[in-house]
Parts: sequence; C-alpha cells; structure tokens
Amino acid sequence: FPRLRAENPGGGVVGNWISDPANGVTFYNQYHIDTVSVLNYDHYTFWWTESTGPDDEGPDFCSDTSEPFTVHFIEIPDANAGTDTVFCGYSGTLNAEVSVDNGNSSGSWFNVSSNITFEEPENPETLVTSDVLTTNNPSYDNFELVWTEDNYGCTNSDTVVVGFARIPEAKMTIIPPRCEGEPASIRANEDSLK
Repeated sequence: FPRLRAENPGGGVVGNWISDPANGVTFYNQYHIDTVSVLNYDHYTFWWTESTGPDDEGPDFCSDTSEPFTVHFIEIPDANAGTDTVFCGYSGTLNAEVSVDNGNSSGSWFNVSSNITFEEPENPETLVTSDVLTTNNPSYDNFELVWTEDNYGCTNSDTVVVGFARIPEAKMTIIPPRCEGEPASIRANEDSLK
C-alpha cells in the first residue's frame, strides 16, 4: 500500500508508523510518507506517532499519535474458466476454478448469445445448454463463455471456448437368414455426422 501519509514531523521530532496487527507488516522507510506491505489479506489499522523525548526515555515520553485509519488488503482473484472443450450433444458441465476461497468471493458465468443458458450461473461447475450444435455448422461458431470472479469488488475474468457436437446415431439392421441353418447378416448404417 503506497499511500501512507502524515504531516512532516519537522526538526527534533521522531516519527514512525505502527500497526495492528503488527506481525507480517513491513514499513519501507518509516518516514511520514511511506509504503507498507503485509503478509496476509486482512484489515490493518495504522497510526503515525511522533515523539520529542530524549533517547533514554521510552517511546511514549512526550509523544502524540494520530487518529487510526484502517486499510483492507484484498486478494485479487485469478479467474480460471477451465479448458476449452467440445461437449457431445446440447449440454455439458463447465469446470471453472475459484481462486479465492475465503467465503466472501463469488463468481458468475456470462455469454452474450441467446442460444446459451446456464443452469446455475453462480456455480463454477454449472450445466450449460445450447440451442444449436456448433460442430460442422457454418451458421454457428463455438461459444466464448466468460467466468468472472469477484472478491470484495476486485474482479478478474477468464474465457473458455465451448462447442457442441452432434451425437452420432448408431443403427444397425439384422437381415434374417433365408433358410434354416444359414447365418444372419448384420448391416451397420453409417452416420456421416453431417
């Protein structure tokens, strides 16, 4: 956080930043304009303290402390919509991953096409359904589905490309024998998938 600001303490005055919690907090300069980094995502309260006391006295001797202010350090999500895929048929299960699992983050699926519906748009592993098949269909391309993850207003998005292929029809015909003792024939009907 590069925005710690206090009034310049002037000559003969020693100033420093303090925080609560103090563990895992690093102040880079301990100057009235400073940058701070923390090890954990959380709320931290900061104060600027000034002292004019002699070096052999404690830090509370002739000191003044600013009003506290709190900074909430928030993890920025790294959205992962999953791997590009082709589903057999008109539906399939998506496979996004939630990067921030703190109980406060959320995510949602989005697509601009009216041909796509999501069973549960907030579920990273929702069922997606298409009104059209895209494989070998010159009228429709694959769909770009967007997974957006939100953590306290910090968002990140990722896109997965999804296609829908026709399931082939497997049909066969059994040709019975003409005479007793002759073998029956089986003929498969070829599906060109067009």
